[in-house]
Amino acid sequence: MDDKNLVKTILGRLENSEEFYNSKKYLDLLKYLIEKTEKGISPKEKDIATEALEKGDDFDPIIDTSVRVYIYRLRNKLKNYYKNEGHLDKVQISIPKGEYHVEFSKHKNNTDQNHKYHINLPLIIVTISLLMSLSALIYLRHDYLSFRESLKPIDAHNDIWAPFLNSERSTLLVLGDHFFYASRENNDYSTEKHIRYHKINNMADFNEFLAHKQSSSNIQYFKDDEYFLDQYCVETLVYLNPIFYGVRKNFEIKTASRVKWDDFRNYNIIFVGSFKTLGIFNTFLNNLHIKYELFPLPNKIIIADSLSNSIEIFNTSITKQPPLFRREYSMIAKMPGPNNNVILVLCGFNYIGVENALKTMTIPERLKKCEANLKKEFGNIPSFFEIVYQVEGFPKNSMYCNFLAAFEIPESYSISTP
Repeated sequence: MDDKNLVKTILGRLENSEEFYNSKKYLDLLKYLIEKTEKGISPKEKDIATEALEKGDDFDPIIDTSVRVYIYRLRNKLKNYYKNEGHLDKVQISIPKGEYHVEFSKHKNNTDQNHKYHINLPLIIVTISLLMSLSALIYLRHDYLSFRESLKPIDAHNDIWAPFLNSERSTLLVLGDHFFYASRENNDYSTEKHIRYHKINNMADFNEFLAHKQSSSNIQYFKDDEYFLDQYCVETLVYLNPIFYGVRKNFEIKTASRVKWDDFRNYNIIFVGSFKTLGIFNTFLNNLHIKYELFPLPNKIIIADSLSNSIEIFNTSITKQPPLFRREYSMIAKMPGPNNNVILVLCGFNYIGVENALKTMTIPERLKKCEANLKKEFGNIPSFFEIVYQVEGFPKNSMYCNFLAAFEIPESYSISTP
């Protein structure tokens, strides 16, 4: 590609993007690859290591995989940029798999200048999620007898479920939704963009992001009302409906971004979602033995045992080549609420972890295994507890669930609300 001005323009947009914010090393690596590509050179791993990543001459690509890691992350950063902020860019830069050069191509998601319609990607995603929910409900109505037979309701007096099934207090199901924010240039509504950035998952992250932005910028950022629901939200309805139907009880539904503090006083609450979507639920987990860490990657589960004064760290993982072997974690926490109520949190890092937590609590055979784990640890089933499982295997094929640890949560555990 010979158009130096176009390359300069593209790099300028990347430098000012959220995806490449504070990512100077990746930008420098991209510039290096562009320069080599323009010269018709496809550099070797050692060339990249010594010339772009400041490695020594003794760099050995067989032992040190850092070049492949950097290229893999750079490739993903470019993909994420063109999926979100750069979806209107005319030219796209990509790095072919297994190669160390760049390619320039017309971006297939680019909108023609004469097109009169604005594509609202988050709205499309929400619509698809709602259609999936509607499909699930139609299925339930169409074949409910066989559905109820395959998913037998939980006993209303079950030790874990009794506060939700055998109580006068209403239950609120909270579905974790991903945090969106928006930007607008010079308050011009025609420039408005809806943005999902994986490092911004709540208002605290968003405020920290704003604190690092230059006040002189002509771009305004604000919390967006758009939301995105993962596919496990549909499964949540599929698994919870027969449980509440079995005791002729209903439950209300909200997304995590729309939960108010009063809800924690008025309802028994069940939260289902990923750690990224916890929202204000995140403050309830601060004093537990089982903690999580999203960054730096990989995601981590941290188990702090105060009795043995030990800390164990477990990393998530996924193989790079098919078949994709994954290792994930599920966390379940049943906690006392601030008004003699109960809060049940079912979460994980990704879909596999959340799905396992949900199935562990809602499928009778899986629930019995969980109860057996608790009885083995404590001699009985505590009123309140936290428990973590490791889930590993091949998605859509075979997954194995292994119990890691459990701790009793005292009834005096404090969840303070304003």
